Amino acid sequence: MKIDISGLRDGEPWPGYGETLDVPQDEGQALCRKGFAEAVGLTLEAAREVRIVEPEPGVMTTRRGPGRPRKSAA
Repeated sequence: MKIDISGLRDGEPWPGYGETLDVPQDEGQALCRKGFAEAVGLTLEAAREVRIVEPEPGVMTTRRGPGRPRKSAA
């Protein structure tokens, strides 16, 4: 694990930073994509399926819209 996660997973506490956890491949890929974990002990074929996409520097990845209008100074 690359971070500490609070709470429980299947009734057990999440492993701490630097510890390992055996999970199904799809869950492991999701944890890696989110940056919560990194893959260890994978076969070459499984490692090829894990794709971590880094955003380009300075590029906004989430656009929520223009937001509320600013209040005019009165």
